[in-house]
Amino acid sequence: MPNPTSQTPRPAVLDQTEARQGSPRRMNLRVLIGSMVAIVIIGAVLVGAFWKATPPGMDSRPTGNEQPASPAPAAAPTPAPTPAPVTTP
Repeated sequence: MPNPTSQTPRPAVLDQTEARQGSPRRMNLRVLIGSMVAIVIIGAVLVGAFWKATPPGMDSRPTGNEQPASPAPAAAPTPAPTPAPVTTP
């Protein structure tokens, strides 16, 4: 036999129009706006952190200290010196 104090009351039955009305307190709107603001703030912090952590030579802005491109080809590497012959007495 079920305990009458532990039973939950049956919810009121709503018709289709009442069910589609939504909450007058607009809690969903508050959650969506709050989360959007939080995401924008977190994104701005991440962009600022990456911007600050980028070394100066990595960005594409010219600094005025660039060397002009040389038309001469790069020098060939020098060969390793050969060892002197070993003489036995």
